[in-house]
Amino acid sequence: MVFEQESVRLKSGLSLVKVPMQTGSVTIMALIKAGSKDEFGGKWGAAHFLEHFVFKGTRKFPKVNDVTKVIDGIGGKQNAFTWTDFTGYWVKVASSQFEKGLEVVSQLVSEPLLPGEELEKEKGTIVEEIKMIEDDYPKKTWRVFQGLLFPDSAIGRPVIGYEETVKAMKRDDLKAFLNRWYIPENMVVVVAGGLSQVENLDKQVEDSFAAIGEKRSVEVREDGPQVFTQDSPRVEVVNKQTEQAHIMMGLRSFGFEDERVYGLWVANQILGGNMSSRLWNEVREKRGLAYYVGSGFFAHERTGAFYARAGVKLSKAQEAVKVIREEMLKMADKKVSDEELIMGKEGVRGNFLLDLEDSQEVASFMAEDWAMRKGKTRRVNEVLKAIEKVSAGDIRRIMAEVVVANQFNLSVVGPFESKDKFVKVMD
Repeated sequence: MVFEQESVRLKSGLSLVKVPMQTGSVTIMALIKAGSKDEFGGKWGAAHFLEHFVFKGTRKFPKVNDVTKVIDGIGGKQNAFTWTDFTGYWVKVASSQFEKGLEVVSQLVSEPLLPGEELEKEKGTIVEEIKMIEDDYPKKTWRVFQGLLFPDSAIGRPVIGYEETVKAMKRDDLKAFLNRWYIPENMVVVVAGGLSQVENLDKQVEDSFAAIGEKRSVEVREDGPQVFTQDSPRVEVVNKQTEQAHIMMGLRSFGFEDERVYGLWVANQILGGNMSSRLWNEVREKRGLAYYVGSGFFAHERTGAFYARAGVKLSKAQEAVKVIREEMLKMADKKVSDEELIMGKEGVRGNFLLDLEDSQEVASFMAEDWAMRKGKTRRVNEVLKAIEKVSAGDIRRIMAEVVVANQFNLSVVGPFESKDKFVKVMD
């Protein structure tokens, strides 16, 4: 689906992106350019805690379940998310229910009550979420991997925080984060979907978010360095009694605005993006080492990561690590074939366009672009042209920059008392 968005800056300083689509639904998303990397004073987990806590009541919806009841009552969907770089809140409703959806989203970010009597209960909920991650071994490998990639940095901390910091969280800590970052100049509202019947959209948004605060400059961020160096591979093993070994390995890559990300996107598709990929064929089909195996990438503002992950036989864990590492290195050593290049580009293009049939995915794409591209959003055709321009030579050059033998990071969860055998494989 190809569409044209319109971006405006409202008088309050709030940014608004409007994306008309031929759908019967509409997604309203408010995204704040502040996440876990913007926490301060050791209040790790405050961004995520606040994202949970605003649902406990707002001025217009004061009771704990009021927001949920409103959206459920009109057959809509709602959710929120926290990442290192931003926090988002969204609802998806029938176009005829636009005003109610807008009211809910604006209330969550502009007039939450943050009821003190609910604080301890919410701490318990989040602590259980932390424990759930500890028992979810693929997620555990991710958490360890993040720390290996970005040690001693804000983007290397778990977004959810730590059990001890969550338990120590006070209402004033959440209020301070809200007041610092939930301001018009630091927020975008994206409205995507069936907008033909919506009148005075700009004014409706301006009025709904009027309580968010006065226009003022965004404070200087204290997210620390995002340039990282290492001299040799890093390996961390978490000794858990599991039925298979969960592994995640990868390397640092590029920031969100770096044009090389398009080549990385296609390279990822070829390496482990689907069931025709190199990793799937080599690790699962040919060797039978894994049930799940694949690759991925993500980007922060100034850095990112390219990785592979798998769940493998315990007795074959070192072999699986060796094979995956070799497949990643091959991407840097030799050009991909013409057939792989065509399939890779078409796969990326097709997946991207399929996602954009959903107004919620469109809203996410636009909002995240705004946050990570200094208030700018890409046109769909701009992305498609950049993907089409990627060549086999581009992929090899990009992989040679990223996939460097001494820059690997490996996290493993499984019944292993020592990491020595894994270190040996990585050397």
